[in-house]
Amino acid sequence: MSSELEDQIRRVLAVRAGAVTPDRLQPAVPPTAMGPPSRRRWLLILAAAGLTAAAAVLTVVVVLRSPRPHDVVPAGPPPPAPSTTSPASSPATATNSPPISPTAPTTSPGR
Repeated sequence: MSSELEDQIRRVLAVRAGAVTPDRLQPAVPPTAMGPPSRRRWLLILAAAGLTAAAAVLTVVVVLRSPRPHDVVPAGPPPPAPSTTSPASSPATATNSPPISPTAPTTSPGR
C-alpha cells in the first residue's frame, strides 16, 4: 500500500473512533431477556433433527445393502465338480456320521 492510502485510512479510523463516546455505549442484551424461542426457531430445530435422522437411516441402509466380500460371486468358469467314484481297491468302511451331500451348505469357522 502507498503511504498516502495508509494516511487516509488512519484519518477515517480516527474520526470513527472519536465518534464513540461513553454515552453512546450500552451493555449487551442478556440472552434471558430475549424471551422464549419463536415458533419459526422450533420449526428450524425440528427440521434439522429430521434431516439428521434421515441421513442416519440412509447411511445404515446403504451400509447394510453394500456387497460384502463373501457375497461376491467370482467371475469365470465354475470349479470342477468333485469326483464321486471311489477307488476299487479300497474297501468301504462304515461310519457313524451321515454322508456329506454335495449340496449341503458349509460354514467357515470364522462366522
